[in-house]
Amino acid sequence: MTTRSAPQVMSRHSLPCTTSPKRRRSSGGPRSQWHSEQTSLIYLKTEAGVGAGIILEHQDGDPTARRLVDEAAEALTAVVASAGVLLDVDMVVIGGIWGEFSPAFLEQVQEGFQTVVDRTGLEKTVKVKGSTSSAGCDLPGAVGLVIDDWLNPYSSDTVDSAPGPRREGECSSRSFRTMTPPQEGRRDLILTREGTQVAHRRYRVMGVAGLALLAVLVAVQWAGGALAQDQQGGEPIVLTVLNYLDATSPGAEREVEEVWNAFERNNPGIKIVREDLFLEPFHQKTEAYAAAGRLPDVIYMWPGGRSSTLHTQRLVKDLTPFVDPMRDEFSEAALVPQAGGYLAELPIALTATHVLYVNKELLDSLGLQIPTTYEELEEMVPALKAAGKDVVLMGAQDDWVVQSTLFSMIVGRLVGDGTMDEIIAGRAEFTDEPFVKALRFYASLFEDGVLSRRIFQTAYNEVNPLFASGKAPFLIDGDWKVGNFLTDPTTGEALIPPEEQENFVMTVFPAIPGELNHNTTSSVPGVGFGINAAIPEGSRKEEAAWRLVGWLTSAEAQRIRLETGAAFPSRKGVTSDRLEPLAQERSRFYGRVGGTYVLDNVLDSKVYGPLNVGLQEIGLGLSTPEAVAASVQRAYDAWKAAQQ
Repeated sequence: MTTRSAPQVMSRHSLPCTTSPKRRRSSGGPRSQWHSEQTSLIYLKTEAGVGAGIILEHQDGDPTARRLVDEAAEALTAVVASAGVLLDVDMVVIGGIWGEFSPAFLEQVQEGFQTVVDRTGLEKTVKVKGSTSSAGCDLPGAVGLVIDDWLNPYSSDTVDSAPGPRREGECSSRSFRTMTPPQEGRRDLILTREGTQVAHRRYRVMGVAGLALLAVLVAVQWAGGALAQDQQGGEPIVLTVLNYLDATSPGAEREVEEVWNAFERNNPGIKIVREDLFLEPFHQKTEAYAAAGRLPDVIYMWPGGRSSTLHTQRLVKDLTPFVDPMRDEFSEAALVPQAGGYLAELPIALTATHVLYVNKELLDSLGLQIPTTYEELEEMVPALKAAGKDVVLMGAQDDWVVQSTLFSMIVGRLVGDGTMDEIIAGRAEFTDEPFVKALRFYASLFEDGVLSRRIFQTAYNEVNPLFASGKAPFLIDGDWKVGNFLTDPTTGEALIPPEEQENFVMTVFPAIPGELNHNTTSSVPGVGFGINAAIPEGSRKEEAAWRLVGWLTSAEAQRIRLETGAAFPSRKGVTSDRLEPLAQERSRFYGRVGGTYVLDNVLDSKVYGPLNVGLQEIGLGLSTPEAVAASVQRAYDAWKAAQQ
């Protein structure tokens, strides 16, 4: 699963230079128009004495002011990277005081932004520029709308008493507000008492740019980070969490209420500030936080590729000492060393990324049976098309889907983990016959009519109702897809009602000609939660973070996810008498199949990124197996050279 490579096209918007309502009444001037290669809109806020200080006057001679300048650059880097990657921009323009501050300041932000872009697999160069537009305007830069107000020593709340005349149409001048020195030990950006004013501006600006809400959420996340210091005097410990959650899934309500809210009810001394994201926005946000050094206290993680930055840079703690006292309660497969060579996250599940979901009732109605070989599947194509049906459905608009849920299985069957180990070690190549053969077989799925190019136009969750309604007898996805078909406890409805779930089977792709391994899926020790390595060892915060991770991986929490179809337990003996038939089928599935590598778990993102894109290109007829193999090998060679 990885980030889509996006076209390198500058986003262009025309924005009016507007003053705030307060200033507009004072100046009485008309709005002027300002045109920019605008790409994002960022909100930051510091509390007097914590964030900016009197930095313009004293940054060269005062170490505290210098530190705060560096902190402001770090803060801007995190927010610019987070919003910039999500919105796929090529340039960010910072307006106001900070846009004119110094070339070195802007270069620092640009370097951090580029680092995040490189990690996500987007092959492009980004730029951060400063704007010399009037420092009093709210929209004189793509980024920095409110940086001017919030990160400089000139306060907007004294603007009406500012000296000097105002010219027609000019944004108001600023008066100087003395700010108290930083409090000892306080370095975090936080929201101030002017939160109501911030909300007002947020909605006003969204009508113009439509981008401010994202930035406000980032600022709020930092606010939680500031409060998450290890507090004394019995005050609650605040833990920031970046969580992966499909809010549209039927089990989301139970996950939030019975797992997250239950923890806070049972632990009144711990407050959770949680950010829920799904699919690519989650992974992009993770990279942004990691690059800026602002990782949340507890973070949802993969055991390898998708979270390789966290593993290889050791940004999260080794959980082995925490787990050892209860190690025998978990499946040993869940506790093997992960991408960084240690146990960076405690898995909540075991995961099979490839499942062939079968609608038996539909096959029976057409006089067909579940195929055991690829040849049998291919023979079904004419009959299914004559009946107006697709053969195999996939929601593959995002490029990770094919690689993770289909091609990894194909490689496991035709290449094998042993040969993949040789390729990863550099003793064999992607251009060798075994890997190219796997790509050729994948291409044949489209040539034979088993897969349609329409899969690349189908969004990931849009495929769920198509399969449930009988659009095709087969669906390829991961084992987690079960959760989308179960009963939603908030509505009492299910895409596949429990009384119909007996008609569905979970199996794997039929035997492939020339395969080395039979009846296998692609699987990994599951996702789970890690703890920020920056939390002091032995601190109250570390204790609180482990208590949270322990609960999230507890038998009770895993039972809930088993019932909702969200995950198959990593703990031994977790079961339930409330499982719907399809959830029971998932439990049986694991005992029927073997497992091989998931490619984005064993390859670096700089290698599997080009592979993901190449698989889409093959399916669309835009590239060949040989060309994609050569592209992936070049990416591997470049990655390997960078490791020297």
